Amino acid sequence: MRATNSPRPARRGHLGFTLIELLVVISIIGVLMGLLLGGVQKVREVGKRTTVVADITGLDSAATKFKTDFGFAPPQRIRLPGVVPPAAWADTMTATIPQQESYAGFQQLLQMFPRWQLLVGGAASDSASVGKRTDIIFRGSAATPDANGLLLEGSQSLVFFIGGPLLQGFTPSGPYSPTATATSRKGPFFDFVVSRMNPSTDPKFLDGYLDPYGTPYAYFSTFSGPGYNLGYAWAPPVPSGPAYVNPMRAYQDPSGKWINPGRMQIISAGKNKRFGPGTVVVPGPPVTYVYWVPMGAGYMMDANAPNGDGGDDLANFNGSAQLGASGN
Repeated sequence: MRATNSPRPARRGHLGFTLIELLVVISIIGVLMGLLLGGVQKVREVGKRTTVVADITGLDSAATKFKTDFGFAPPQRIRLPGVVPPAAWADTMTATIPQQESYAGFQQLLQMFPRWQLLVGGAASDSASVGKRTDIIFRGSAATPDANGLLLEGSQSLVFFIGGPLLQGFTPSGPYSPTATATSRKGPFFDFVVSRMNPSTDPKFLDGYLDPYGTPYAYFSTFSGPGYNLGYAWAPPVPSGPAYVNPMRAYQDPSGKWINPGRMQIISAGKNKRFGPGTVVVPGPPVTYVYWVPMGAGYMMDANAPNGDGGDDLANFNGSAQLGASGN
Protein backbone atom coordinates (compact mmCIF):
# COMPACT_ATOMS: atom_id res chain seq x y z
CA MET A 1 0.00 0.00 0.00
CA ARG A 2 1.53 3.32 -1.09
CA ALA A 3 1.92 5.94 1.50
CA THR A 4 0.51 9.28 0.57
CA ASN A 5 2.52 12.34 1.31
CA SER A 6 0.59 15.02 3.16
CA PRO A 7 0.80 18.43 1.51
CA ARG A 8 3.32 20.85 3.01
CA PRO A 9 1.87 23.96 4.58
CA ALA A 10 2.36 27.09 2.50
CA ARG A 11 5.21 29.34 3.68
CA ARG A 12 4.02 32.43 5.39
CA GLY A 13 5.20 35.81 4.13
CA HIS A 14 7.91 37.75 6.07
CA LEU A 15 6.17 39.43 9.02
CA GLY A 16 8.96 41.59 10.59
CA PHE A 17 11.62 44.09 9.57
CA THR A 18 15.23 43.31 9.04
CA LEU A 19 17.84 45.13 11.05
CA ILE A 20 18.85 47.13 8.00
CA GLU A 21 15.27 48.23 7.40
CA LEU A 22 14.93 49.36 11.02
CA LEU A 23 18.16 51.32 10.83
CA VAL A 24 17.00 53.06 7.66
CA VAL A 25 13.67 54.03 9.26
CA ILE A 26 15.40 55.30 12.41
CA SER A 27 17.82 57.33 10.30
CA ILE A 28 14.99 58.94 8.35
CA ILE A 29 13.13 59.79 11.57
CA GLY A 30 16.33 61.29 13.01
CA VAL A 31 16.82 63.48 9.95
CA LEU A 32 13.20 64.66 10.08
CA MET A 33 13.46 65.41 13.80
CA GLY A 34 16.66 67.36 13.22
CA LEU A 35 15.02 69.45 10.52
CA LEU A 36 11.97 70.02 12.72
CA LEU A 37 13.97 71.04 15.79
CA GLY A 38 16.19 73.29 13.70
CA GLY A 39 13.11 75.02 12.36
CA VAL A 40 11.66 75.40 15.85
CA GLN A 41 14.93 76.91 17.12
CA LYS A 42 14.99 79.39 14.24
CA VAL A 43 11.40 80.40 14.95
CA ARG A 44 12.21 80.88 18.65
CA GLU A 45 15.28 82.94 17.81
CA VAL A 46 13.29 85.17 15.46
CA GLY A 47 10.67 85.55 18.19
CA LYS A 48 13.23 86.59 20.80
CA ARG A 49 14.87 89.04 18.45
CA THR A 50 11.48 90.52 17.60
CA THR A 51 10.74 90.87 21.32
CA VAL A 52 14.05 92.68 21.87
CA VAL A 53 13.29 95.18 19.11
CA ALA A 54 9.80 95.73 20.54
CA ASP A 55 11.21 96.15 24.06
CA ILE A 56 13.83 98.66 22.97
CA THR A 57 11.29 100.63 20.94
CA GLY A 58 8.87 100.69 23.87
CA LEU A 59 11.52 101.62 26.43
CA ASP A 60 12.80 104.40 24.17
CA SER A 61 9.29 105.75 23.70
CA ALA A 62 8.59 105.61 27.45
CA ALA A 63 11.84 107.36 28.38
CA THR A 64 11.16 110.02 25.74
CA LYS A 65 7.66 110.58 27.13
CA PHE A 66 9.14 110.86 30.63
CA LYS A 67 11.58 113.51 29.41
CA THR A 68 8.77 115.43 27.70
CA ASP A 69 6.74 115.46 30.91
CA PHE A 70 9.51 116.15 33.43
CA GLY A 71 12.20 117.89 31.39
CA PHE A 72 14.82 115.22 32.17
CA ALA A 73 15.59 111.84 30.73
CA PRO A 74 15.75 109.14 33.42
CA PRO A 75 19.31 109.25 34.78
CA GLN A 76 21.65 106.35 34.04
CA ARG A 77 22.89 106.34 37.62
CA ILE A 78 21.37 107.73 40.81
CA ARG A 79 21.60 107.04 44.53
CA LEU A 80 18.24 107.20 46.25
CA PRO A 81 19.00 108.69 49.67
CA GLY A 82 18.32 106.69 52.83
CA VAL A 83 17.96 109.78 55.01
CA VAL A 84 17.22 113.42 54.28
CA PRO A 85 20.73 114.56 53.26
CA PRO A 86 22.10 117.52 55.23
CA ALA A 87 23.81 120.33 53.36
CA ALA A 88 27.17 119.14 54.67
CA TRP A 89 26.92 116.11 52.38
CA ALA A 90 27.48 118.41 49.42
CA ASP A 91 31.02 119.09 50.66
CA THR A 92 33.36 117.07 48.47
CA MET A 93 36.18 117.47 50.98
CA THR A 94 34.47 116.02 54.05
CA ALA A 95 31.53 113.91 52.86
CA THR A 96 31.90 110.28 51.77
CA ILE A 97 31.14 109.28 48.20
CA PRO A 98 27.79 107.66 49.16
CA GLN A 99 26.88 110.83 51.09
CA GLN A 100 27.74 113.06 48.13
CA GLU A 101 25.78 110.77 45.79
CA SER A 102 22.81 110.75 48.19
CA TYR A 103 22.77 114.55 48.32
CA ALA A 104 22.98 114.81 44.51
CA GLY A 105 20.29 112.16 44.09
CA PHE A 106 17.98 113.98 46.49
CA GLN A 107 18.38 117.22 44.56
CA GLN A 108 17.73 115.46 41.26
CA LEU A 109 14.56 113.89 42.63
CA LEU A 110 13.29 117.25 43.91
CA GLN A 111 13.88 118.72 40.46
CA MET A 112 11.97 115.94 38.75
CA PHE A 113 9.16 115.56 41.26
CA PRO A 114 8.61 118.95 42.95
CA ARG A 115 5.01 118.12 43.87
CA TRP A 116 5.84 115.23 46.18
CA GLN A 117 4.66 116.37 49.57
CA LEU A 118 3.66 113.28 51.54
CA LEU A 119 5.61 112.77 54.77
CA VAL A 120 6.13 109.03 55.17
CA GLY A 121 8.81 106.42 55.74
CA GLY A 122 10.39 107.49 59.01
CA ALA A 123 9.79 106.63 62.62
CA ALA A 124 7.79 109.13 64.66
CA SER A 125 10.94 110.00 66.57
CA ASP A 126 12.92 110.69 63.39
CA SER A 127 13.25 114.47 63.65
CA ALA A 128 15.03 114.64 60.29
CA SER A 129 11.74 113.70 58.62
CA VAL A 130 9.79 116.62 60.04
CA GLY A 131 8.83 119.03 57.29
CA LYS A 132 10.81 117.14 54.64
CA ARG A 133 9.64 115.30 51.55
CA THR A 134 10.47 111.87 52.87
CA ASP A 135 8.31 110.09 50.31
CA ILE A 136 11.41 109.93 48.09
CA ILE A 137 13.59 108.42 50.76
CA PHE A 138 14.68 104.80 50.65
CA ARG A 139 14.29 103.72 54.24
CA GLY A 140 15.32 100.06 54.15
CA SER A 141 12.73 99.54 56.89
CA ALA A 142 10.13 101.76 58.48
CA ALA A 143 12.12 102.41 61.64
CA THR A 144 15.74 101.87 60.55
CA PRO A 145 17.02 104.29 57.90
CA ASP A 146 19.67 103.04 55.50
CA ALA A 147 22.23 105.83 55.50
CA ASN A 148 23.80 104.66 52.23
CA GLY A 149 20.45 104.64 50.47
CA LEU A 150 20.06 102.63 47.30
CA LEU A 151 22.26 102.91 44.19
CA LEU A 152 20.50 102.34 40.86
CA GLU A 153 22.42 101.95 37.60
CA GLY A 154 21.49 101.21 34.01
CA SER A 155 18.11 99.59 33.57
CA GLN A 156 17.62 99.58 37.36
CA SER A 157 17.24 103.35 37.16
CA LEU A 158 15.18 103.11 33.98
CA VAL A 159 12.73 100.71 35.65
CA PHE A 160 12.41 103.00 38.67
CA PHE A 161 11.58 106.12 36.68
CA ILE A 162 9.39 104.89 33.83
CA GLY A 163 7.62 101.96 35.47
CA GLY A 164 7.45 102.77 39.13
CA PRO A 165 9.77 100.68 41.28
CA LEU A 166 8.89 97.18 42.40
CA LEU A 167 10.88 97.88 45.53
CA GLN A 168 10.58 97.16 49.21
CA GLY A 169 11.41 99.86 51.70
CA PHE A 170 9.35 102.63 50.12
CA THR A 171 6.11 104.02 51.46
CA PRO A 172 4.48 104.63 49.04
CA SER A 173 6.37 102.48 46.60
CA GLY A 174 7.79 105.13 44.33
CA PRO A 175 6.71 108.13 42.29
CA TYR A 176 3.65 106.55 40.68
CA SER A 177 1.69 105.32 43.67
CA PRO A 178 -1.33 107.40 44.74
CA THR A 179 -0.61 109.59 47.74
CA ALA A 180 -2.89 111.28 50.21
CA THR A 181 -1.89 114.82 49.27
CA ALA A 182 -0.64 114.61 45.66
CA THR A 183 -2.56 116.89 43.31
CA SER A 184 -1.50 115.04 40.18
CA ARG A 185 0.68 112.19 39.09
CA LYS A 186 1.94 110.81 35.80
CA GLY A 187 2.91 107.37 34.64
CA PRO A 188 3.79 104.63 34.75
CA PHE A 189 5.13 104.99 31.24
CA PHE A 190 5.91 101.33 30.53
CA ASP A 191 4.30 98.06 31.60
CA PHE A 192 7.11 95.71 32.52
CA VAL A 193 6.76 91.94 32.30
CA VAL A 194 7.26 90.96 35.93
CA SER A 195 8.72 87.56 35.04
CA ARG A 196 11.61 89.38 33.36
CA MET A 197 12.43 91.52 36.36
CA ASN A 198 15.72 90.08 37.56
CA PRO A 199 15.79 89.58 41.35
CA SER A 200 19.02 90.70 42.94
CA THR A 201 20.68 88.84 45.79
CA ASP A 202 19.58 91.89 47.78
CA PRO A 203 15.80 91.50 48.23
CA LYS A 204 15.38 95.28 48.53
CA PHE A 205 15.35 95.83 44.81
CA LEU A 206 15.39 94.31 41.35
CA ASP A 207 18.29 94.35 38.91
CA GLY A 208 16.51 96.09 36.09
CA TYR A 209 14.78 94.55 33.10
CA LEU A 210 16.00 91.40 31.41
CA ASP A 211 15.95 90.92 27.66
CA PRO A 212 14.49 87.60 26.37
CA TYR A 213 17.98 86.06 26.52
CA GLY A 214 18.29 86.74 30.25
CA THR A 215 20.65 89.74 30.41
CA PRO A 216 19.64 93.19 31.75
CA TYR A 217 19.41 95.91 29.12
CA ALA A 218 22.21 98.47 29.14
CA TYR A 219 20.98 102.03 29.53
CA PHE A 220 22.88 105.29 29.04
CA SER A 221 21.31 108.71 29.44
CA THR A 222 22.25 112.32 28.79
CA PHE A 223 19.84 113.21 31.64
CA SER A 224 19.49 116.97 31.07
CA GLY A 225 22.44 117.73 28.79
CA PRO A 226 23.29 117.19 25.11
CA GLY A 227 26.06 114.63 25.60
CA TYR A 228 26.80 111.48 27.54
CA ASN A 229 29.34 111.11 30.31
CA LEU A 230 32.36 109.41 28.76
CA GLY A 231 33.80 108.99 32.23
CA TYR A 232 30.92 106.70 33.20
CA ALA A 233 31.47 103.02 32.49
CA TRP A 234 28.78 100.46 33.28
CA ALA A 235 29.99 97.01 34.30
CA PRO A 236 27.72 94.44 32.62
CA PRO A 237 26.58 91.53 34.77
CA VAL A 238 28.56 88.32 34.33
CA PRO A 239 26.32 85.55 32.96
CA SER A 240 27.16 81.89 33.09
CA GLY A 241 29.68 80.82 30.49
CA PRO A 242 31.92 83.16 28.45
CA ALA A 243 31.24 86.79 29.22
CA TYR A 244 32.42 90.23 28.24
CA VAL A 245 33.21 91.59 31.70
CA ASN A 246 35.00 94.84 30.88
CA PRO A 247 33.04 98.06 31.54
CA MET A 248 31.18 99.46 28.55
CA ARG A 249 30.51 103.10 27.68
CA ALA A 250 27.94 104.98 25.65
CA TYR A 251 28.30 104.82 21.86
CA GLN A 252 29.85 107.34 19.52
CA ASP A 253 29.84 107.00 15.75
CA PRO A 254 33.06 106.52 13.72
CA SER A 255 33.50 110.30 13.55
CA GLY A 256 33.44 110.63 17.35
CA LYS A 257 29.97 112.20 17.57
CA TRP A 258 27.52 110.99 20.20
CA ILE A 259 24.76 108.73 18.94
CA ASN A 260 21.28 109.88 20.03
CA PRO A 261 22.55 113.18 21.46
CA GLY A 262 20.30 114.66 24.10
CA ARG A 263 18.39 111.39 24.50
CA MET A 264 19.32 107.88 25.61
CA GLN A 265 20.89 104.63 24.41
CA ILE A 266 19.29 101.26 25.18
CA ILE A 267 21.19 98.09 24.26
CA SER A 268 20.59 94.33 24.39
CA ALA A 269 23.56 91.95 24.67
CA GLY A 270 21.85 89.56 22.23
CA LYS A 271 21.93 85.79 22.15
CA ASN A 272 25.57 85.46 23.25
CA LYS A 273 24.87 87.57 26.38
CA ARG A 274 28.04 89.60 25.81
CA PHE A 275 27.99 93.35 25.27
CA GLY A 276 30.20 95.19 22.86
CA PRO A 277 32.47 97.76 24.52
CA GLY A 278 30.85 100.91 23.16
CA THR A 279 33.36 103.76 23.04
CA VAL A 280 36.75 102.41 24.09
CA VAL A 281 39.09 104.81 25.87
CA VAL A 282 42.76 103.92 25.23
CA PRO A 283 45.04 105.52 27.86
CA GLY A 284 47.74 107.78 26.56
CA PRO A 285 49.42 110.04 26.25
CA PRO A 286 47.74 110.94 24.09
CA VAL A 287 44.38 109.41 25.02
CA THR A 288 42.76 107.86 21.96
CA TYR A 289 39.34 106.38 21.31
CA VAL A 290 38.00 103.38 19.42
CA TYR A 291 34.49 103.83 18.10
CA TRP A 292 31.78 101.39 17.08
CA VAL A 293 32.10 100.21 13.48
CA PRO A 294 29.90 97.35 12.17
CA MET A 295 32.10 94.30 11.54
CA GLY A 296 34.93 96.13 13.32
CA ALA A 297 36.80 95.06 16.46
CA GLY A 298 34.32 93.85 19.03
CA TYR A 299 31.47 93.54 16.53
CA MET A 300 32.25 90.56 14.31
CA MET A 301 29.11 88.64 13.46
CA ASP A 302 30.78 85.33 14.35
CA ALA A 303 29.75 84.95 17.98
CA ASN A 304 32.70 82.67 18.58
CA ALA A 305 35.28 85.11 17.24
CA PRO A 306 37.64 86.65 19.81
CA ASN A 307 36.33 90.13 19.05
CA GLY A 308 32.74 89.17 18.36
CA ASP A 309 31.13 90.07 21.68
CA GLY A 310 28.93 92.86 20.36
CA GLY A 311 28.16 91.42 16.95
CA ASP A 312 24.61 90.34 17.81
CA ASP A 313 23.80 93.32 20.06
CA LEU A 314 20.64 95.29 19.31
CA ALA A 315 20.15 98.96 20.18
CA ASN A 316 17.65 101.78 19.82
CA PHE A 317 20.01 103.65 17.50
CA ASN A 318 20.35 100.96 14.82
CA GLY A 319 16.77 100.00 13.98
CA SER A 320 16.25 96.23 13.87
CA ALA A 321 19.82 95.61 12.66
CA GLN A 322 22.42 93.96 14.84
CA LEU A 323 25.40 96.15 15.69
CA GLY A 324 27.71 93.77 13.87
CA ALA A 325 26.01 94.28 10.52
CA SER A 326 23.95 97.33 9.64
CA GLY A 327 20.97 96.31 7.59
CA ASN A 328 21.25 92.68 8.73
